[in-house]
Amino acid sequence: MRLRYRSLFITLFVVASFLYVNPGFAAQTNLSSRLLLNLGIQYDSNFYYDPVDERGVTTYQVQPGIELGYETGKSEIAFRYMLDANYYNESAEDDFYGQNASLMGDFELSDRLSFNLSDNFSYSRDSAALDELGNTRTREKYYQNRLRALFSLDFEPKFTTQFGYQNWITNYEEDTLTAGNVDSMGNQGIFDLVYHLNSSTSLDLEYHYWDMDYDGPVSDYTSNQLSIVARKEFRIVDLEAAVGYQKREFDEPTLEDIEVVPYRFTL
Repeated sequence: MRLRYRSLFITLFVVASFLYVNPGFAAQTNLSSRLLLNLGIQYDSNFYYDPVDERGVTTYQVQPGIELGYETGKSEIAFRYMLDANYYNESAEDDFYGQNASLMGDFELSDRLSFNLSDNFSYSRDSAALDELGNTRTREKYYQNRLRALFSLDFEPKFTTQFGYQNWITNYEEDTLTAGNVDSMGNQGIFDLVYHLNSSTSLDLEYHYWDMDYDGPVSDYTSNQLSIVARKEFRIVDLEAAVGYQKREFDEPTLEDIEVVPYRFTL
């Protein structure tokens, strides 16, 4: 599966590059393209997550990429690829070149019903993307693919309901089968109820259920989460605040179930 997804995104990257250097062809076929570039610097005081021997590492990030879009009256498809180059000031640490690619499609099926399909592929060593509520901390390299299908139905002038499914697969480059380095697959059910106060403000009641299956010495689990999310769009920035409740039930009988109150604030 890893090779299949990599082949797909490499092919799309080649197509996007061709369209960028051929703007006349893109204009005739409702296609658009643009180059992307992100630069950053990050310091980690305990880069290797070692509780005894903490070592600080500075990372210089260079992320060039390209974006390709296709649009019709009732559909929009976008592809994005970015190279994630990480240069470290630690002589013992080899520089790392990750990859991030996404393919997204929005389709208007009727006046009230729309469908969104997205696929996100990454090659990374950032453990934050593995489990937002877990305690996995590792610098091991891994491949991850997330596929999501979502329907949206406007059934009242101010109400929208969303329901869908998400699958994600994580494969580590080295199969050491330690607690922080285990291949896994997740399946998630999604149901959201959105109330639009106005064109720029909304309240969202989210319910998510997911089932996680691990290959190694990590317990499988099922989880239920209910959240309230407030969103506000301004002219140049967007605000989002959320708070919820999650219960995680482990298959391993010796482990206690977890109940947490997740929250987030994004700008």
